[in-house]
Amino acid sequence: MLAVTAALVPSSPSASEAPGTGSSPLTIPQKLARLYCTFAVSSFIHVGGEYMLLKRFGTGSIAFFMLQAIGINLEILLQFIWSHLSGTPPSSSHPTKEKTKGKMNGYTNGNGSVALSPTSSNNMKTPLKERPPLWIRLMGYTWVLVWFTWTVPFMIDPVVAAGMFTNSAADLRTYGLPIL
Repeated sequence: MLAVTAALVPSSPSASEAPGTGSSPLTIPQKLARLYCTFAVSSFIHVGGEYMLLKRFGTGSIAFFMLQAIGINLEILLQFIWSHLSGTPPSSSHPTKEKTKGKMNGYTNGNGSVALSPTSSNNMKTPLKERPPLWIRLMGYTWVLVWFTWTVPFMIDPVVAAGMFTNSAADLRTYGLPIL
């Protein structure tokens, strides 16, 4: 499994470059394959834990992690549609991505490889003037909250049914909070 995971992680600083080439951008099918393979590997790793708890193979982990890949696809599709309707460039051409390509904390080792800064990691923060507007960031946070609220039960319900997380003090339903 580690070999599969290592093959999915690019050796170059940019995740959008093809492995081994250092300059050729990945095609959309290659990016989708990488996305789905990454979440599939994670789901299969979590199936082991689910099996140890349930004493049978369950599909909760697989459903949860594969839904995360689908959620990322939906997010990318909505960003693409928004960029075409509003006339703004897609997020892949965000100015900070071009400025920081091949850099980390503003340092490189001379041959384009990344060198870690000996100082603080706070240099990685995007300047406020280059961040998306607050309403777009809030929309993104809301999207993540809604998506997790919908998908987490796929992974949690089987283990709750097996008796895990059954402490009545931690059950939000006893406090009148709705559980979706």
